[in-house]
Amino acid sequence: MRRIQFSKHVSDRCLLATAILLTSVFTGCGGEEAVDNTPKGSVKGKVTVDGEPFAEGSVRFTSTQSVSEAFGAEMQAGGTFEVAAPIPTGSYKVTLSPPEFGPIKGDDGQMRPPTAEEMENNVPEKYRTPEASDETVEVKEGDNDFAIDLKP
Repeated sequence: MRRIQFSKHVSDRCLLATAILLTSVFTGCGGEEAVDNTPKGSVKGKVTVDGEPFAEGSVRFTSTQSVSEAFGAEMQAGGTFEVAAPIPTGSYKVTLSPPEFGPIKGDDGQMRPPTAEEMENNVPEKYRTPEASDETVEVKEGDNDFAIDLKP
């Protein structure tokens, strides 16, 4: 009978030690979060299409290494933009998107759907997808201020 209790105590200690070890492996020593050491750069600038500011819609930067990695920013007055957070360094295809349209408040104060004219797509076709775009920028570590003039 004592032999079974001795084995049970040893077994309990082994289970406890295993649990502690696995906890430290999965949470990291000290319980700190993993640090992302990927070099990054902040991205801002101005977009023009054939010399005219692209001020309505958004600009998107899609990695040439991984299409699932893309970052964007809403266009501001004068065609300026700023991506909210730094992005990994590397090469990115530049694409544009027209503004998103939702209900519009009419002259009578009532909400209505936009007309086809109001929803006109102001983006040249070749800048609508990363596959079609011929504009590429290289994001370097630190500050990146791009002057992007797209030719339709």
